[in-house]
Amino acid sequence: MKKILTITAMIILGFTLVSCDLLGSGTTTTAITTEEIIVDTENFIQIDTVSELQSIEMNKSYRLTSNIDLTGIEWNPIGNQSNPYLGIFDGNDYTISNLTISDNNQIYNGLFGYLSGTVKDLFMTNIDIEFESNFITYVGGIAGFTNGDIITSNVSGSITVVNTESNSYVGLLAGFAQGKLNPTTTVVDFTPNVIQTNIVNGTINVTSSGVAFIGGLIGKTYNSTVINNITNTVISVVTSGLPGYIGGFIGHNYGGILIGFEDQVDNTLIYIEENVSFSDITVVNTNSDVSIGGFIGYNKKGYNRNNYSETIIDLSGTALETNIARVGGYAGENWESEIARTVSLSEYTITLNEEANLIIGNLVAGAYSDLDYTENYVLQTPNTADVEMGIVITLSQTNNSDFYLNTLEWSAAFINNILE
Repeated sequence: MKKILTITAMIILGFTLVSCDLLGSGTTTTAITTEEIIVDTENFIQIDTVSELQSIEMNKSYRLTSNIDLTGIEWNPIGNQSNPYLGIFDGNDYTISNLTISDNNQIYNGLFGYLSGTVKDLFMTNIDIEFESNFITYVGGIAGFTNGDIITSNVSGSITVVNTESNSYVGLLAGFAQGKLNPTTTVVDFTPNVIQTNIVNGTINVTSSGVAFIGGLIGKTYNSTVINNITNTVISVVTSGLPGYIGGFIGHNYGGILIGFEDQVDNTLIYIEENVSFSDITVVNTNSDVSIGGFIGYNKKGYNRNNYSETIIDLSGTALETNIARVGGYAGENWESEIARTVSLSEYTITLNEEANLIIGNLVAGAYSDLDYTENYVLQTPNTADVEMGIVITLSQTNNSDFYLNTLEWSAAFINNILE
């Protein structure tokens, strides 16, 4: 049977489901128009050529039947905000290689510009996205923006963005991931979108004159469930004047849309769990507030547990007396969110000017709630952190599978993702 979806002109936060993160306390919006679109999620059209990939329809589902090489093609992303991709795109374990975006950049950039359906079992290799923008920009290998699901997919390659005027959301998998809302969404109906079992490997370079949301996997997550992903990234960011949120895994996360509705739902927690992040982060800061974390730059209300982060962070530049730089092995900032049973190994090189306000933490730099962090494990680095949280461990422990099995009771499969 075909699935019927209702697409609206605007995303709304209904009167029973109000978020305070993006729209402000007590703010609601209403949809102007609605349009019914029939989306076929059961019948898959087979594709194996570039022209077939370029011609897919937004409300149908597709399955790759061979590898597709996009060499020599300036890619036009599939879907936009007014006409998102709604079906299921099954990569079928085949590879799309050499995707290039350089001249044809739009607001939403990636294989998919705007994804509201599902991408699964897709490999993307040697992506090369490089352009200059003066408008708000969302960039990811699979999707610039997604309120759909991305599952069991791999991305490798590089993304370079120079944004001279506006905000940038950049991640190797997706620029921005958000839980799906529509005009009839209520608290009991809401379920987060899912980002699960993906692997990314590559480089991100961003120069931003606006607010920078930069993460190895995703630039910003908003009420999304993120489970069992692996990242191995080199990230370089230059900020100027406006804040930067930079993380080896996620740049900026908010996961509290259900909090406050305990009388209507049994579980208000939106999880980020069982992820592995390896990163090398370099930030050059000019008169900006920055929140830098080996795993997550800024985190609010989403529940983090059983994650592994290993990072080298290099922060340099200049700052005013009013600027604050927060650098944490796991998170730069953590607001009202439990972080539990994580392992954070971090090294820092920081050469900001003396006027800068600098806060360093082996686990979290800026912690804005009375939470218990003692379940977490951190590596004591030579440059002793200003903020101590968690249990100090040794390198010999982190290289020993028994530590993860017996102390943290992590699964063998998850441990192999770290040790391999």
